[in-house]
Amino acid sequence: MLLNISAFIQCTGSRQRSVSQELWAFTLRAQSETKGRNRIDEIGCSPRQIRFSFGVSLHTAVPIWAQGEHPVTENGPDQELKELRLDDLEARLPTMEQGHERDYFAGVLANRAGHVQESIELLKSSLSSIRTSRPDRAAVALQALADDYTKSFQYGDAAQVYEDLLTHFATQLAPEELKGTQDDAGVAQIYAMRRHRLLHGMEQ
Repeated sequence: MLLNISAFIQCTGSRQRSVSQELWAFTLRAQSETKGRNRIDEIGCSPRQIRFSFGVSLHTAVPIWAQGEHPVTENGPDQELKELRLDDLEARLPTMEQGHERDYFAGVLANRAGHVQESIELLKSSLSSIRTSRPDRAAVALQALADDYTKSFQYGDAAQVYEDLLTHFATQLAPEELKGTQDDAGVAQIYAMRRHRLLHGMEQ
């Protein structure tokens, strides 16, 4: 998704609205124009209330489950995660050996529970191993990690994680998931740029 950043900066400079509201309204307008629909007027809802705000929120759905070369074992942890049987997965965790696989599942569960910092630590720990051994899991972990960074307002980190996901694991995403992730990455970049400008006194 290509956005005119200069136009965004101009349209936000003359208004007394919150940063999140301005960013969200601008993003929706840009998406509407890109897709050829009518221009969307300003929207007052918080971007955190909508899935498009910084990627797929794992609080509503787990977005990607590409099996690739690693079929999901029936009633295994991947299947439980795919079917959102999170109570079963949580009960399984204590029986798993300590290691990257356990950290991966625990990290995604922590994301679902809103334990952002715990999720970040667990997912970063697991990614060093599963990036090569289980790219399907790595893609899920990166989406959850980007979501964690977004929830904690670390927009620059979220943008970097989305870039990693799209650069190295795009083949793990279904077409609709890929398009959504590209859109989410664009939104994260806008928020990161806006925050950078505000922190450095480039805007008021």
